[in-house]
Amino acid sequence: MTTRKQPAAKPETKKATAASPAKAPGTKPAAAKSKAKAPSAPSTVESPVKVVWAITERMTKANPGVARKDILAACLAKGVNRFTASTQIQRFKAAQKKAK
Repeated sequence: MTTRKQPAAKPETKKATAASPAKAPGTKPAAAKSKAKAPSAPSTVESPVKVVWAITERMTKANPGVARKDILAACLAKGVNRFTASTQIQRFKAAQKKAK
């Protein structure tokens, strides 16, 4: 039985392009600009989920076409974390849609 040898792998060389210019040896690549924002503060209100659902329910009963940004602004004014409010508004609307 004869064993077959694998061909030697060719070393890869990268060429500089307009999108990726060559860098000098020993230098670090430039950090990509991050669009991430600073972490938001935790909710300052007790039971923020209940607060969001109550605000959302009250505002949608008063005006069924209320804008999401208006509900979000009301929740933020009460001290609810922006991400918690956004998530719970979406869940409230999905639950109302499913209930119909």
